[in-house]
Amino acid sequence: EDQTIVVWDYYGSASPITAAVPEFEKTHTNIKVQVEALDWDSMLDKFPVAVSSGAAPDLVTADMTWLPTFASGGLLSDLTPV
Repeated sequence: EDQTIVVWDYYGSASPITAAVPEFEKTHTNIKVQVEALDWDSMLDKFPVAVSSGAAPDLVTADMTWLPTFASGGLLSDLTPV
């Protein structure tokens, strides 16, 4: 079954995500990656709202200064089991 992974990325043209997508999709033919570009301010404002409303992306690029706030707010998933 085909799947789509939604990624919110604020790095713009310097993004390592964008460069990695073609190879990822080539080796994972049933997965498509949809990268949505947001600017830094939009990401900081939009991500908490998206999580609390149940409409969060699958992955985000997050500035390390945001992590304590996101973690304490319960906005991040523990990927240890994965």
